[in-house]
Amino acid sequence: MCFHCATPACRDACPAGLVRKNEDGLVTIDTDKCTQCGLCIESCPHRALQMSSGQGVIKCDYCRDRKSAGKPAACVAACPTGALETGDMTELKRRHPLADSGYLDGATGPSVLVCRKK
Repeated sequence: MCFHCATPACRDACPAGLVRKNEDGLVTIDTDKCTQCGLCIESCPHRALQMSSGQGVIKCDYCRDRKSAGKPAACVAACPTGALETGDMTELKRRHPLADSGYLDGATGPSVLVCRKK
């Protein structure tokens, strides 16, 4: 899963500048122009990127197509326990005060909370 980091290492590693942090907070890759050098994959501390033959680098985009249609991300919709949510980080932190993002690599500033019992 891509953590859509505040400072994405994959963006900084892409020599072609094809990895971007969009206004909506999502990190995207222009796969049509990807040279498949793999530097973004190597740089990601979360191992969120993969190489797909024929498609180049692929990663989670939180189902932008579903979101634009007013639907939740597929992982959220499919989670049998309701443990996955997406949304504004401030609101998610307010609703889940025991959630933590600090265990993840702090250098990249992941935009993901992990809810776990403490």
